[in-house]
Amino acid sequence: MRTSVLSDPGRRAAMRRALGVEPGHPRTFHAYREIARFLPSDNPRPAEEHALLTVGALMCAQPRQVRDSERAATATRETDHDDESADAEDSTDGAQPSRQRHYPSLGSTLAYAAREGAAAQTSVEKRLFLLCRNDVVAVHRQLPGVLTLLRPSQITINWEQLVCDLAEWDERREEIAARWLREFYRNVDKPSSADNASASEEDR
Repeated sequence: MRTSVLSDPGRRAAMRRALGVEPGHPRTFHAYREIARFLPSDNPRPAEEHALLTVGALMCAQPRQVRDSERAATATRETDHDDESADAEDSTDGAQPSRQRHYPSLGSTLAYAAREGAAAQTSVEKRLFLLCRNDVVAVHRQLPGVLTLLRPSQITINWEQLVCDLAEWDERREEIAARWLREFYRNVDKPSSADNASASEEDR
C-alpha cells in the first residue's frame, strides 16, 4: 500500500474517506480496492477489515513529508529483506537468519513523540490512558487525534503492528494496553536527540 497508494492522489483520497466509518459504509467502497488483497479470502473478520480501513486511511491522511519518509523506509526494508533472503539461500545448511527485528507498538512511538518535544508528556499520557481504557469503536474514533501529536516530529509509525493490535483489541484489550503502557514508560525517559547532540558537542 505504501508504494502504490501513497504516491497516487486519487487512491489516497479514496482511502482517506474510509476514516471514521464502519466497514461496508458507502465511504469505504473504493477503499476496499486497496485492502481486499490483505484480507483472508474466506470470511474475514469485521475487526480485521475495520483495522485495515482505519490504518490505511490514517496512512493516507499524513502530511506529504511523512508519506515520503514512509515510502523511503519501505524501500529500505524491502532491500534489507532481499539481502537477508539472499544470505539465507547462500548458506550451506539453509538455515534462516536468527536475528529478529523489533517492531515497536504505539506506546513506544508516543514515548518518542513526548521525548522529542512533539507534545507534552502529560498530554501524551492522557491520550494513551484514554485509548487503553476504551472499547475498539472508541479507539478507532480517537486514533486520528492521537496521531496528530506525532506530526511535528515526522515520526514513523509501525502500521503493521497497529493493524494487528486493532484487529485483536476486543479479545486482547488488556494485554495490548499493558504492552503499549510498558513500552511508553520504558522509552519516554530516554535521552532525546537534542540531548544526545548536546552530549556529543561537549565530548569534542
